[in-house]
Amino acid sequence: MNQKLSFIAFLVLTFTAVAQAQTEPTASISGRVTIGGAPARGVKVSLVPGPYGSSDTPGRQSVRADDEGRYEFTGLAAGRYGILAASYVNVSDEFWNSEIKPFKLCTVATGEKLEHQDIRLGRGGVITGRVSDANDKPVILERVQLSVIDRNGKRQSFPNFINDEMGMTDDRGVYRYFGLPAGRYLVSVGKDTGDGTASERTRGFYRRMYYPGVTEAERAQLVEVKTGSEADGIDFKLAPAEKTFTVSGRAIDPDGQPAPGAYIDFNIFDTAVNRWRKWSLGVPANASGEFQFSGLLPGRFSLNGSPNPNRNEYSDLVAFEVKDEDIENLEIKLLRGAILSGTVKVEGVTDPLAALREAKIYLRPVSLEAGAMPRDLVGARPQPDGKFELKALPAGKLRLEVVSETDKLHLLRIERGSAEMNEAFDLKPAEQLGNVRVVLTPATGALRGRLVIPSGIPERFRFVVTVQRANNPLLARPVTLDADRNFLINGLAAGEHDVIVRIVYDDVPETASERLRRKVMINENETAEIILTIEK
Repeated sequence: MNQKLSFIAFLVLTFTAVAQAQTEPTASISGRVTIGGAPARGVKVSLVPGPYGSSDTPGRQSVRADDEGRYEFTGLAAGRYGILAASYVNVSDEFWNSEIKPFKLCTVATGEKLEHQDIRLGRGGVITGRVSDANDKPVILERVQLSVIDRNGKRQSFPNFINDEMGMTDDRGVYRYFGLPAGRYLVSVGKDTGDGTASERTRGFYRRMYYPGVTEAERAQLVEVKTGSEADGIDFKLAPAEKTFTVSGRAIDPDGQPAPGAYIDFNIFDTAVNRWRKWSLGVPANASGEFQFSGLLPGRFSLNGSPNPNRNEYSDLVAFEVKDEDIENLEIKLLRGAILSGTVKVEGVTDPLAALREAKIYLRPVSLEAGAMPRDLVGARPQPDGKFELKALPAGKLRLEVVSETDKLHLLRIERGSAEMNEAFDLKPAEQLGNVRVVLTPATGALRGRLVIPSGIPERFRFVVTVQRANNPLLARPVTLDADRNFLINGLAAGEHDVIVRIVYDDVPETASERLRRKVMINENETAEIILTIEK
């Protein structure tokens, strides 16, 4: 018995060692860097995972080329990497689709030793200048931004992952971009105000200015850079900084206690579409439930507690307006969310378990009226047995939707008990609704069509096309129109469908009204065609 146990232990240890060896980062990348055919001695070579990382990307590392210009990175995990040499540009590849790019991309497998990743360099160009305020004082720690203008005259974002430490003004107000590929650049400083926010800095806010001192990109003078040349004197004199403001408050849980770690979403009221939209920045509350947002310009904003399925909590929007002073003591009260649960079944597939793995279920509001959540709600993946649970749901009418990673699975029907549902869920506060059955199917039908509208329709009117299973608005899918109002929608289940055209006023969904409804039959593995003509 002891011998058998010893042998088993030996096997376990052996297999464990093999598994560890297979998963350890053992790949390497090496090559040689040259300038004009000569070794680039001492050149700093950086490795960026991704390849679209930045200076603080985890796993970024740098080495110096030796006397022969050779470099090597070891102990790498399998994946894709970008390699770049500081202060120089790569003359052996193209930049994006039309210019030189100052980096090299490569992919390594587990344990692979990738050699001969050579980089031929030429000294890059330079853009430099000084940024000063209205009193000719240096503006310190302000980033100057570059955009690349390609051969087609289109603006491309400058890849800051090359060296995102560049472009910041020093104590003299001087900035310097180096290692630039030859080309034309749009140079600007400051920030746009479309989102109603400025920055985290309390010193004030500088509106965007383009070289040589204009506020519209169309009037800007492009700066041309040649290999090894320096474009100096690209200076900016900014208008007086505008004052910014701060909003602060506290998040509390349903019991009235501080809610540490509650994530607070920040929303901006978009006057163009008359609704809230989420800003990219949110913050977690501290240990006392307190939060703060800085760098706000005058405008209308709101906050809400982001849905947290781990705690089954969310909050309504708390709206406020910034005028000419900071706002304090805002209270975000978290509410207990509703819960919806059930099972998912996939019909018409040979491997239902594999199909389940690519599906995700979530709920969204039927309409986003003022005060509604301005974002998709919490989603969930079904378990191997098909069970799912959606938590932290607000009260109100919500529509269940399914996302398939391969876009091959689509919603066939929703059942509760023995009845098929054709209306949205109307959840009550903190309600627990179960026994929901979601049926998916690999839909292989398609619909090709064209929308014909009369001339003279005002621009404030927009037409929206949806396709839904006959008489079931829960199974509606939006259609994307091209510039000529043609469309193609794939992944439709076989059967009768309604094609609906609605008109939207001033791009506000709540104003949508039905203008045309047509029926069309969809067959498996076939593409139906339809022309939708709107009468004036």
